[in-house]
Amino acid sequence: MSSPGVVKAAARVRASVVQVRSDEGPTAGGGAGIAWGGDGLIVTSAHVVPTPEATVVLRDGASHEAVVVRRDPHRDLALVRAAGVELPPVEIADPRTLRRGTLLFAVGHPLGVTDAVSAGVLQATGPLPPGLELPGGKRGLAWVQADVRLAPGNSGGPLADAAGRVVGVSAMIVAGLALAVPAPDAEAFVAGYRSGPRLGVVARAVVLSDTDRIGLALDRVERGAPADRAGLVAGDVVVAIDGAPVHSPSDLSRSVRRARGGWLTLDVVRGARWRRLQVVLGAAAT
Repeated sequence: MSSPGVVKAAARVRASVVQVRSDEGPTAGGGAGIAWGGDGLIVTSAHVVPTPEATVVLRDGASHEAVVVRRDPHRDLALVRAAGVELPPVEIADPRTLRRGTLLFAVGHPLGVTDAVSAGVLQATGPLPPGLELPGGKRGLAWVQADVRLAPGNSGGPLADAAGRVVGVSAMIVAGLALAVPAPDAEAFVAGYRSGPRLGVVARAVVLSDTDRIGLALDRVERGAPADRAGLVAGDVVVAIDGAPVHSPSDLSRSVRRARGGWLTLDVVRGARWRRLQVVLGAAAT
């Protein structure tokens, strides 16, 4: 890391990294986030922001309120938007083009040390080898695997190569190995937010009281989005989509894609009352 070129690359990446804090969950102390493509959009880890709102802290200490506009706990990705925050977006690269042994560095805030940089080398890109287990049924997912030291506060921050190109979003340590979500996956995740149609909600799976059925509790409904225009509000629980029971938040995104800009019929429980709402889809305001 003493090479002047690498030091400059690390400085460029650090300029695009923020702190992301939530008031709840196991990471209430916060993690890191990456400015991604402008418009106040910041990529982080889903486990860093278990709530609909978050706080983004810039390098100068300024705090900004942010909202979680997209979240995928299975892939451990979240997208938050902090209005008015404009930072230089990062350059990304596909980690599959890198050779094993390539120098990589992580930027984050491990154990409260802000803008810390740690370095190591690439071990592999792809699913973990047999014998290494991941929480939450993430077996089979591709990861950037490196011997870079991560600690609480690194989650959601960038893993970059010596040229300063982000190749992954730091997620966790397993058996001493740093794991990051590949940058192309994060790019596709952000692109899914930017393109329509979409509902404009943040949802999580819940078990309905006195039953074994699953519902999707809406933690947030984006103002002006199709869900908002249809009358959905935060706190509603979606129990069926076009008559089919729901099982996970991904059911919503799949249904939106299949509808291709048409409409969805949602069965919703609000308080003790059941209602059926029709959502006309379209590209919601970003």
